[in-house]
Parts: sequence; structure tokens; C-alpha cells
Amino acid sequence: MNKKIFIILLLTNAAWAGTYAATKSLMGHAPYYLITSIRYIIAAIPLLLIAYHRTGLRMNAMDVFKCGLMGIATFTLSPVLMYAGVGLSRSSDAAIITAMEPLLVSLGAYIYLREKIGRKTAFALLIAFGGAMTLSEFWNTNGMINPLGTFLILFGVFFESLYSVIGKQVLARHPALKVSAVTIALGSAFNMVTITALGLWPQAKGLTLSDWLVLVLYLSLLCTALGYTIWFVALKDTSTANVTITIFTQPALGILISWIWVNETPTATTIIGALIIFIAVASVIIGNNSKPTKHLQNQPL
Repeated sequence: MNKKIFIILLLTNAAWAGTYAATKSLMGHAPYYLITSIRYIIAAIPLLLIAYHRTGLRMNAMDVFKCGLMGIATFTLSPVLMYAGVGLSRSSDAAIITAMEPLLVSLGAYIYLREKIGRKTAFALLIAFGGAMTLSEFWNTNGMINPLGTFLILFGVFFESLYSVIGKQVLARHPALKVSAVTIALGSAFNMVTITALGLWPQAKGLTLSDWLVLVLYLSLLCTALGYTIWFVALKDTSTANVTITIFTQPALGILISWIWVNETPTATTIIGALIIFIAVASVIIGNNSKPTKHLQNQPL
């Protein structure tokens, strides 16, 4: 993987690691589904405008269907399940369970895309997963103690993994910016109809000015509009497994952010687990600077 892309992915995952703590703090003022729906609706607007002027939005019917499937899975089902789970557990638990996503995405890419996983990457994935489990202290009653919350978050992670697996295929025919814009827009359209039918809009009055700043600047523009587009840009140039292994940094960074944001203090064991994760991820990156394939090099963002 190109080192510049790796650094950008680390920064992206650092931003994503804080979304659980941020959303949990906002859930005290508005329903989680309303918060996430507004987040994606706001993100979709600038993405659509930029994509329309830079690349256009035209796609064939099958690719539109795939983008719609990704949009509903990633921006409707995943947040509903994951943040409902967060509401039943600690925000750091959600960051820990996202460690399942690289394994699911890599397996999906192998089955659906016939994308081979190198031994070095496979070994690093398992080591990083072990680090995430160490970090979670699953053997301790202070770890993930709510089965329902864990169950909901796991299913949310599964649906979010479809963004990378299905997205990789669509990216072979369209620029990353276009795919990201259409996917988020279709998921947001579904959310808009649903929250309107449920009559949730009036409850947005409970959000304070600081809540709106976090929602718009951090969750919508940084983590969603920019973050998900960067993810697709990286997927175009690098194997799915090598990109998704960077997700393992989220549990480690999520623990730190949860400590600062919602006072969930890490232990010595969680710090050891975080170090194992970073070592495993670094082992894949060092000396791996594969160039993008020809058909991807000439495509616009």
C-alpha cells in the first residue's frame, strides 16, 4: 500500500473511531435514528453537487441498484443496529466490535470478488483481531457485558462491511467520488422518507448549538462525506484486505477517544491490545507499496 494512502486511512479511521462517543453524547438530546439520518442527509448534499460537476452521476440500472443496496445497508441498517447497541453498552464496546469488519470484508472480497489474501496479510489480520480481543478484555465482567447490545452492533458491522465488498466491484466502472455520492444519497433518501413517516423531525429541537456543530462539521462533513469517499479512493488502488486492516486501529483509537470524551478509562490490558493492533497493521504496510492497476490509474476521483 502507498504510504501516503496509509497515513490518510489512519487519519480517517481516527476520525471514525470517535463517531461512537459523539453519537452517544448526542443521543441524550434526540433519537439515534434521527441523528444518523440527519448526518447522512447533510453529507449527501455537497457530495452530489461536487460529483455532478466533476464526474456526472449517470450509472446503469444495475450499478444504481448496487449503490442503493450499499446505501440502505451502510447508512440505514448499520447505524440503526450499531447505535442502538451503543445505547445498551459502552461506546468503547462498539469500537471494539468493529474489529470484526476487516475479517468480514476480507472474507467477502475473497468469496464475492475472488480477491486473494496473501499469507502475510491473513496472518496480520488474525494478530490484529487478537489484539482487539485483548483490548476488549472479553474475559472480564468490565468488558462487553450486554449480549443484546453486542448482538445489535455485530449485525450493524456486517451490513457496513457490504460498503467495501460491493463498492469494490462498482468502483471498477465508476470514479470513487461518484459512487460515494450516489450511495450516500440513496441511503439518505430512504432515511428521509422513514423519519418523515415516523414523525421524528420535531425531536431535532432537542439538539443544542454545540450538538449541531458536532453533527454537521464532524459527523457529516468530516466522517461521512470526506471519510467514505477517501475509503473508496483507497479501495480503487489497493487490495480490499490491505485497506480494511486499517479498521483495526479504530478500537485502539476509540478507547482513547472514549476516555477523553465520556470518561471510560482504559486499563493496562487495553493498552497492550492497542500496541498489538498497531504492530500487526504496520507489518502489512512496511515494504508493501504496490502500484494501482492500469484500468484504475486513469480514472478520475
